[in-house]
Amino acid sequence: MLFFTIFQKWPITPYLILRVRRECIIDDNLRQVSNNEIDLKKRLKIEFIGENGIDIDGLRKKCIILDKSIMINILEMFTWSEKVNYYWFNPTSFESLVQYYLVGVILGLAIYNSTILDVYFPLACYKKLLDILYELDDLKNFRPGLIEGFQYLLAFDDNVEDIFCRDFVGEYEAL
Repeated sequence: MLFFTIFQKWPITPYLILRVRRECIIDDNLRQVSNNEIDLKKRLKIEFIGENGIDIDGLRKKCIILDKSIMINILEMFTWSEKVNYYWFNPTSFESLVQYYLVGVILGLAIYNSTILDVYFPLACYKKLLDILYELDDLKNFRPGLIEGFQYLLAFDDNVEDIFCRDFVGEYEAL
């Protein structure tokens, strides 16, 4: 990139500049991030199209913050559990893996740029990202009812299928 910058006389900038429309923040972010993979480790700078202003941390945070309403209503890729205060992947989402990847990139940009977000994932999610084996105990903090049921079944001495009419078919309820 530096080679082309020098010979094409493109300006070298230490920033990843995202130009977004206020009404399409998520779509604009995802589109530009997917086209600028080479600049992802630069300091982030936000420009709202049609607005004058200096990018102080507030604009950056406002642009990349993924709060509950955006996560659930716009992306519909995650579910929020009021019971345990964590996000989890929506099993009924029709979004592609690319969309999940881009959301991960935006969250990574926020962390890289020291922007604190109100987004919480359970420990099992971070272990999965780090390729660390997770155990049943890791599920306790976001699916306590499921773990209680597993522990009860493991301790049960009789025939589980006959008594509980369960044959280990997975069921889920979209939140």
